[in-house]
Amino acid sequence: AHVDLLEDDELEELQAQRIKEMKAEAMRQQEANKQGHGQYRLINQDEFLPEVTTSEFVVCHFFHPEFQRCKIVDKHMGTVCRKYPTTKFVRLDATLAPFFVEKLKIQMLPCIVMFKQGIAIDRIVGFDELGGKDDFKQLALEKRLASKGIIVYKTEDLDSDEEEELEARKNLRGGALYAGSKYSRQYGNNSDDDDW
Repeated sequence: AHVDLLEDDELEELQAQRIKEMKAEAMRQQEANKQGHGQYRLINQDEFLPEVTTSEFVVCHFFHPEFQRCKIVDKHMGTVCRKYPTTKFVRLDATLAPFFVEKLKIQMLPCIVMFKQGIAIDRIVGFDELGGKDDFKQLALEKRLASKGIIVYKTEDLDSDEEEELEARKNLRGGALYAGSKYSRQYGNNSDDDDW
């Protein structure tokens, strides 16, 4: 009976520790939400510096309101921002922010600039790095942001276009294992080997 009590005490201690950790995480999340994390917000030129310098990781989309490709980026960013609440996602109308467009040498739109501790560390210009076409997958954007450590890529909570892409890739065959490959034609496809 004494051993059971000890285990109960240990269990209660573990539960108390976990509750404490969950409360701390909730507080961090609440603070991040106050700073604009988990949402994709339009900012103006005067808000730009405070926005990019008050969070460790910030993604800023410089856009033109009439460019279709900028609207496509907006659609993806609106989803990505909710999936990665530890990073702040903002958008800035390039026509209303000439000072920062010039300082950051932005020459083509859409332009996504990644900031780490207030310093621009990388950018995605146009769609070339995202597949080169208007219907690029959100997965490509996430992986590109993750490649610079701006987000920590996660596969849970996949949205529909990500699921479709992963499903399509799962069924791909390649290399010498593929039945139509040079290797299989040269050495034959002996069905007797299937019985192991």
